[in-house]
Amino acid sequence: AERVMADARRGRDPRKDRTDDDRFGLDYWFNEFIATAKTKGFKKGPVKASTAAEYQRIVETLIKPNWKHISDVRTINHHDVEKLIDKIS
Repeated sequence: AERVMADARRGRDPRKDRTDDDRFGLDYWFNEFIATAKTKGFKKGPVKASTAAEYQRIVETLIKPNWKHISDVRTINHHDVEKLIDKIS
């Protein structure tokens, strides 16, 4: 609390830091992934609704349950990915 108060006195808004950090949260990242797939797409434009639904199913049933320990996508490492692939394959 003291650090937040000191930052506020220096003109730094702690709410902005929280907002910036939220965009690295796993839920935020997966939601953005699905939204991008539906709207802009990746290489060939937006994906079909059925494909987006399949992406959502994979995220919800396979990835999120196995990555409960990850709260920030910046901390995902090679070991996390290998462990996930081993579990779902």
